Amino acid sequence: MYKKISVAVILCMLSIQLRATDKLFIPEDCIYENNIKTVLLYPKMGSARDIAQSPVLPIQQTYPLILAFDELYENYKSYYIKIIHCDKDWSVSFLMSMEYMNEINEALITTYSISTSTKVPYVHYQVEIPKVKLTGNYIVKVYRNRDENDIIISRRFMVYDNKVQINPQITFSNVASEMKKNQQINFTIAYSGVDIINPQQNVQVVIRQNQRWDNAIYNLPPLFVRENDKLLEYTYFNLENNFKGGNEFRSFDTRTATFAGMNVEKINTKPNGPAEAYLFVDKPRDKQPYSWMSDINGKYVVENYDLDGSATTGADYIGVHFSLFIPKLSRGNVYVAGGFSDWKINELYQLSFDPIRNVYTGAVLVKQGWYNYTYIIEESTSSGVIKSSSAIDGDYVDTENQYEVLVYTRPVGSRSDVLIGYS
Repeated sequence: MYKKISVAVILCMLSIQLRATDKLFIPEDCIYENNIKTVLLYPKMGSARDIAQSPVLPIQQTYPLILAFDELYENYKSYYIKIIHCDKDWSVSFLMSMEYMNEINEALITTYSISTSTKVPYVHYQVEIPKVKLTGNYIVKVYRNRDENDIIISRRFMVYDNKVQINPQITFSNVASEMKKNQQINFTIAYSGVDIINPQQNVQVVIRQNQRWDNAIYNLPPLFVRENDKLLEYTYFNLENNFKGGNEFRSFDTRTATFAGMNVEKINTKPNGPAEAYLFVDKPRDKQPYSWMSDINGKYVVENYDLDGSATTGADYIGVHFSLFIPKLSRGNVYVAGGFSDWKINELYQLSFDPIRNVYTGAVLVKQGWYNYTYIIEESTSSGVIKSSSAIDGDYVDTENQYEVLVYTRPVGSRSDVLIGYS
């Protein structure tokens, strides 16, 4: 595992490919090979910060959706994309491609460029996602040499048509014990512009915090239906629409390898092989008063201050070393997490305990840029496996978070769910 061996060794390991027969398509955000890095799916609206935006588009699709990724390899390969339509729960729908696509549902990625003057060689790929005809949930699947079983990436995106009006309000929890910790998302949905039969059963809502799917609230039904006013009310009293407030994200800056950026204690450079950035030792914040810090809600932006040209192929990969000062857990594991990890809990992002320094340590290979991150404890309890950052960073109602509300229904006679509201 990377956290236990050098960056040079891990680069060798990354070149090992999984066989196509070993891969199983998962209808979620997933990277199927460890040498595929920095996967971004974002709407291109003309700003350098577009890559931090949510991949959600109006049906008019007035701006394109861009998929970009790097492969830690020196030569171009033939990669294809295919768009897969899904229902509200992200199960693959029964629709045929011709029902939701305007063109042949397979495209070769032809835009690519090879990294320049980087110690870690890579090929950068980029493709514009074809427009679709229907609203709803979609997955773009990337695979090698027209072999759909040899998949390397799957990424979710949504297309909506605002036929309903969502009026949201973020407030503190109405459960007294959670008022200082939780954020409650109350909202109403006005549906006079669309014909919905039995909205109590046929309208489903999903709420996301900071573009995360791992803690999203699914299939939230309306608490009250005011049929005469064509209004649905979502104000609950038992935590159904509550999120842990969390804390402002920790950050580090590796936009330059010539000196230590924010939260970087030192950088070790070598003639051959990637630089390694050692972050300052992090300590728990759960017992401290809330303090506002500027963040980008767990996401990251690729940039390189050492270049005059584009960071797309000029930014290098750096081994970033994390250290968390907490006692050894009697049970459970510690992970570093954020948008760079797709919020995945796996061995690539697991920290190991160093009994000499009394810290959890680990390293992750990331592209130069500005990154947000947090720590997550995974613990087995009598009620199941619990994954939380609360024990380390705490929960505060004042924390700035971004929320999204998505409203789905299935029209009468339709074979798929449609996305009729987004806020």
